[in-house]
Amino acid sequence: MKSLVAVRVLCLVLLVLSPSVAAGDDPGGDRLLSGLQDWLDGSRTLSGRFEQSLVSGAFGEGIRETGLLWIHRPGRMRWDYTDPEAKIAILDGETTLFYEEEARQMTVGTLADGGGLLAALLAGRQRLEELFRPEQILRPDLSEGRGWFLRLLPREAEEAFEEVTLFLGRQYQLKAVEVLDASGNRVLYRFSDLKRNEGVPDQVFRFEPPEGTEILGDPAGN
Repeated sequence: MKSLVAVRVLCLVLLVLSPSVAAGDDPGGDRLLSGLQDWLDGSRTLSGRFEQSLVSGAFGEGIRETGLLWIHRPGRMRWDYTDPEAKIAILDGETTLFYEEEARQMTVGTLADGGGLLAALLAGRQRLEELFRPEQILRPDLSEGRGWFLRLLPREAEEAFEEVTLFLGRQYQLKAVEVLDASGNRVLYRFSDLKRNEGVPDQVFRFEPPEGTEILGDPAGN
C-alpha cells in the first residue's frame, strides 16, 4: 500500500508556456483543459520545490511536508521529502519505490490501476480529455488576472480519488493541485522555483538504499 500511496503522493506538476488568455477573459473548462494539455505536451522535464498539506476528512488539518521534485515525461517522477521526515518516492515507468529513512524501510512494487489515473495526469501519455471531465470553478479571490481553478472529474470510476482541483496561472502553468480522495481527505500541493526543460539526469530516478534497509514488496509485481 505504501508504494501506491507514494504514487498518489506524486500527484502533481508540469510546466510549459502556452498562449495566455487576455485579462478579463473567462475561459471555460474545456479551454482550460486544452491549455493545460499544451503546457504538458511542451514539458519534457520539470524540477523545483513542493509543499504538501493534508486536511483529513476525520481529523481536520494535518501535517505539512516540504521537499524537492523532479519529473521527466513520460513516466518518471521523484519526490524527495526533506521536512519534517526524510522520504523518497519514485515512479519509473510502471515501477514504484518508497523509502523511509527513519524506519530504514523501502517498499517496491508496480503502478496499480488505482493509482494510474493520477500518474497519467502528471507524466502519462494519454490525452487529458480521455481521462477527465473538466469543470471551471469561479472564485472571487482569483480576479485581477491571477489565474483560474479547474476541477477534473474522472470519466470512469476511480477508487483512488474523487476529484482533482488545479490552480492554473495565466499561461496555463500549474501552480497548485488539491486531491480529494474517497475518504474525504484533501491533499494540497503547492509548487515553487519550478524549472522547465533544463534537463534531469537519469540517475535522479535510481536509488540504492543504505545497507541494512528492510526491503518490502515485490518489484516484479507478483
